Amino acid sequence: MKAIDLFAGCGGLSLGFQNAGVEVVGAFDNWKESCDVYAANFAHPIFQTDLSDIENVGQFKEWDDDTPFSDGVDGASLTFISQTTRSN
Repeated sequence: MKAIDLFAGCGGLSLGFQNAGVEVVGAFDNWKESCDVYAANFAHPIFQTDLSDIENVGQFKEWDDDTPFSDGVDGASLTFISQTTRSN
């Protein structure tokens, strides 16, 4: 099985996928520092890309329709969202 890691950060989810036997074929993140760390630790490419920019969608055409995408939204972001949307 193949996967692409969206919002990859430094690669924790990709590492878990690899350890589970999934072939990670690419990753995307927008923060240069995390892309640098990711690139130093994995052989597949990471693309420093703003995924909210619709102009960047063409990058995904490189992979076939059978490649699943995974978003690595971190817990800190979810916690922040939860705290800001909760009404008291």
